[in-house]
Amino acid sequence: MIKEGCSGDSKDSHGRDIKDRLLWQKELHQLLQDKVRIPRYIDSFEENGNYYLVIERIKGKSLTQRLKENSDKIREGLISKNKTGRRFLSTCWALLIYWKTTS
Repeated sequence: MIKEGCSGDSKDSHGRDIKDRLLWQKELHQLLQDKVRIPRYIDSFEENGNYYLVIERIKGKSLTQRLKENSDKIREGLISKNKTGRRFLSTCWALLIYWKTTS
């Protein structure tokens, strides 16, 4: 899958443009791809002022879809502290720690 960040796209409330956000996504993929089942980072490049991020395409449901479908299991896992709950918290903590160290 190729994600394109067009030059001149608007900035978010923190002043980051699309290139900044795709670079951050690249770092997340490189950090987490061996720890969590996410698409693997393949390549990135710039052309004509646009930034491109190439990641593996995984057939199946998106994270958002899976969270919606499994919200009851995740909630129960968090309450009972079972494997599902621990895995969910572990992933959240990894993302939070990474975000805190890069912002």
